[in-house]
Amino acid sequence: MGPFTWSFRTENLFLDLSGRLAHIEAFGRGFDVYSKPNPLDLLRRINNKPAITLHLHILGWNTSQVPCFASILIPAFLVQCVLLLRKVSWKLAMATLIIFVNPVTLLLVEKLNDDIVIFLFMYCVPYLLTSRRLLSFGLATMIIFLLTLMKYFPAFTFATYWASFLDGPLERRFRLIAISATAIVAAISIKEYVNLNNSMPSPFGLYSYGLDNLSKVLASLLGNFPISVPNALLEIVVLMAFLLVTLLILSRSNKDNTGLSGMPKPDIIYAMIGSSLLVSCYLLSSNHYDLMIFYLMLAPWLIHCWMSGSKFAKSLAWASWSCYVVITWSRFLVECFVDYPYTDPNLAIKLVNYIHPTAQLLFSSILLSLLIVSITPARSGTNGPNDLIVQQ
Repeated sequence: MGPFTWSFRTENLFLDLSGRLAHIEAFGRGFDVYSKPNPLDLLRRINNKPAITLHLHILGWNTSQVPCFASILIPAFLVQCVLLLRKVSWKLAMATLIIFVNPVTLLLVEKLNDDIVIFLFMYCVPYLLTSRRLLSFGLATMIIFLLTLMKYFPAFTFATYWASFLDGPLERRFRLIAISATAIVAAISIKEYVNLNNSMPSPFGLYSYGLDNLSKVLASLLGNFPISVPNALLEIVVLMAFLLVTLLILSRSNKDNTGLSGMPKPDIIYAMIGSSLLVSCYLLSSNHYDLMIFYLMLAPWLIHCWMSGSKFAKSLAWASWSCYVVITWSRFLVECFVDYPYTDPNLAIKLVNYIHPTAQLLFSSILLSLLIVSITPARSGTNGPNDLIVQQ
């Protein structure tokens, strides 16, 4: 099944969900799911997820329950998408629709990837944190911790505990708990993560999302010259470029002109969660672009910037939206160019291969800047998020 072939036939639906349940069931039966193809999986895949999740077989989970899980996950995902919408003019409705309806989102729903589960459970975290109660902070910490055990990178959403308006004794206590929880997961999983990362094939080209994409483009360009540059050096150059772009954006950013001022606190935390997930995955490199689903969490920020943000906030919002469109639609557009008889497909592919990683760098720089600004305390005399009333 190709990445944009939405057949919706029974044998092709929910392949990722089916694969995850197949690994859990096979592990419970005593199969080696790490070094041999899984006979219970339709695609005979090898497990590339944390081992701790395989112990869910004690709950009796197996592939026969795929329809049951799908009937819960898909409606919940659609409801959550609606809840993330805010009041918007009809002229901006189409731009908002593109955030939610695009090839990547449709593919993710068809496969029912783990990222949908992370997306769903993260929905309640902003409301738990802004209630500023011991029990709610404990529940939020437990949710993030369990999701981290499922797929590692959700640990980076603990960055939301450093939001500038969460700065009381309770928050500071849970920051230490967050650091401890991350250290525990790292100690348990670091060896397994390295082994899985080295043994599994990485996403490639327009299917991937990561900092190393641009270094590969530079390597291909330098291949036309009689010089040899180590890949590690190219990755350092790209990382420096990423940090430079981020610093340039930060040099003009504050809570007022990035659209954060005047937003409800839960919406700010949504933006922080989406930004932390996407930036961390970009820096870790070699991730599948399914992760772009987390940009949906920035929909409230985008709408706020478009409707009532400053000129700079509008520019940031449109820039991130444009990069998102490039990342999510590139593969589809390339296929259109290849099939169109009056265009040069090789030229189209080359152009997109250069534009795609460049858009990823700018996109991730904007999100990192937004995350840093949301953590930085508001300057005296400004109306930052510290001055807001929680709007549930």
